[in-house]
Parts: sequence; structure tokens; C-alpha cells
Amino acid sequence: MDTPAEITLYLAVVTTAVVAGGQIFCRLAVIPAFGDWSPKFGVSVHQHALTERPHRYLRVVSAISVLTALATIAIEHSTDGPVVLTAIGLAMAVFSSVYSQREWPINDEINSFGDTPSDEQVSRYTELRRLWDAQHTIRTAATVLALLLYVAAATFF
Repeated sequence: MDTPAEITLYLAVVTTAVVAGGQIFCRLAVIPAFGDWSPKFGVSVHQHALTERPHRYLRVVSAISVLTALATIAIEHSTDGPVVLTAIGLAMAVFSSVYSQREWPINDEINSFGDTPSDEQVSRYTELRRLWDAQHTIRTAATVLALLLYVAAATFF
């Protein structure tokens, strides 16, 4: 690989690590904590910690991850192992980005509950959280796989 491709791959590794780190923290620390809280408190935490705040940086960093991996492939444009690994990692990162959009309507609905959700909304929240958690687990796995593929690509070139 050429030096520009090494730089773009390095940026893909770092930005994907940031995204994966945030998703892993959410999956291993935040999501289990919801079991210790009342569903009404969980609505508030979800509204304040799992919707707009993380999206402010995760969307940007995810886009940089995808673009730098794409740049790596465009610069190198070969069928060498590291380029193939980068391409597969890119596919996983794109999948994770597209799949994460399935959580946005859930977040919008939870945010629409406002500061004082009704008992019906709190009951609905429990169902929404199960779906959100399952989807978050899938996208986290895809992002971690993308990161591992980028690291393998960087290791083998």
C-alpha cells in the first residue's frame, strides 16, 4: 500500500474504533443499567443519553469512517488482501450505518413522550426498548467486525 492509503486506512481504524467504543459502552454498561431503573426513569435516560447527544458525533464519525475506508480502496484499487479486507470492513460499516437508521424512529417516538410520559407511553417504552436493544446489538456487532477487518488490513499491508 502507498502512504496515502496507509493514512486513510489509519483514519478508518481510528474513527471506527470511536464508533465501536461508543456502541460497546452502550451495550455493556448503559443497556444493562436500564434493568435497575424504573421504566419511567428509563424513558428520561433514553431521551437524554441515547438519542440526540450521541448522534451529534456518531453520525459524523461514522461518515468519516466510511469515507476514509472508501478512499483507501480508491487509492489502492487492487485485489490485494488488505484492500479486500478493507472492502469487507467497509461493507460492514455501511451496513451498520444504514441499520442504525432503524433506531431513529424509535428514538423519535420515545422523545415524543416528553418530560412526563403517561402510563401508556411508559408501557409502550418497554416494548420499544426491547426492539431498540436488539437492533443496537446487531449494529454494534457489525461495527466491531468492521473495526477488526480494518485492523487486519492494516496489519497485513
